[in-house]
Amino acid sequence: MNQPELDHNVYILGAGFSRDAGLPLVNDFLQRMGDCLESDSLQPRGREAIQKVFEFRLKAAAAAYRAQLNVENIEELFSLASALDGQDDSDYIPTAIAATLDTIRRSNPNCRVQTMLLDPQTGQATSLEAVRNDVPLYQLYAEILNGNFCDKPEKAKNTIITFNYDTLLEDGLHGAGLPFTYGIPKPYAIYEQPNCTQHGTGLPIYKLHGSVNWSIDSSSDNRVKVYNSYDYVREREERVFLVPPTWRKVFGEQLGAVWDGAVRALSDATRIVVLGFSMPPTDTHFKYLLIAGLQNNISLRKLLFVNPGLDPERYPLESHRLRENLFSILRLELEDRRLIELLPANTKEFLVTNETQRSIGRNNPSKSVTVTDSYGNRLSDQWQRKS
Repeated sequence: MNQPELDHNVYILGAGFSRDAGLPLVNDFLQRMGDCLESDSLQPRGREAIQKVFEFRLKAAAAAYRAQLNVENIEELFSLASALDGQDDSDYIPTAIAATLDTIRRSNPNCRVQTMLLDPQTGQATSLEAVRNDVPLYQLYAEILNGNFCDKPEKAKNTIITFNYDTLLEDGLHGAGLPFTYGIPKPYAIYEQPNCTQHGTGLPIYKLHGSVNWSIDSSSDNRVKVYNSYDYVREREERVFLVPPTWRKVFGEQLGAVWDGAVRALSDATRIVVLGFSMPPTDTHFKYLLIAGLQNNISLRKLLFVNPGLDPERYPLESHRLRENLFSILRLELEDRRLIELLPANTKEFLVTNETQRSIGRNNPSKSVTVTDSYGNRLSDQWQRKS
């Protein structure tokens, strides 16, 4: 008989999670891609790929003359490219995506913060070691998601499922000295200078759509090469392993173990936190991934859907759309039973708030975490959850 998991957090991350690093969302990806053409750091191969994307967008305008097609939306544009090419692996599309993310990251300085562990009674730092200056923001996020600030981090189980191609989370974990694994078995992967563990230990990060630091090695049965950054893929002019956002996604056997791991994680999740992902109805793969994971779940206590667009006063249309996306997959009555909670917050507002850490079982009753920016402003005071 299966025993319920008592403390397993599964975080599902979308593009909104990477917004604090200046990376684009789906709705402005093409615009930001075009901006990259003016950057000196854009490599020739990336420039050529981006130019091909915009050449195709110009041709796609003919289809938009008769059909409801938004050629400014990356999902719709690449879906049309997939339908016309008869395949999802046109080399220029993954290359253009990776080059865009790489160029934007190079042009945006890393945001850094200060963290303090405070005694709730005195409001003072618990020790000199409890004050850390100049911490990269995504290292802080990585430590929170890994459970570092909770009462008993060694007993907290955590899993990341992400649709993001970037390595912000992995870079943060590596900077903090925290091990992580991609969940790709060695028969399907070649590990070259990886930051991840090759033996499958550490925080599981299931990247369902590939990653900019992965490439396909055509000389070894199309196994995935795993590097520590996109630099190696770019310098060696290898084919980056990304699954573009299209209606016709094709997942090779290399990603089979990744998707299986994600289903297993969802099947024994105590809490599921959807952060910065809009659950678009066009992504039927995610819908059935979630359904398959929840089918045999006897542990689930809470599903948190976190997105700044859920604020009905500031974003009435977006709030309505996001609710429709969520409840086209899950039953509406789960909200009344408080199994599902909708939170209008961005990544920073959600993760650095002590109240949030309590709600996801990652707080330390004897300490509170305070985060300040470079100007000394307490980030954890900038947002309070509404009851």
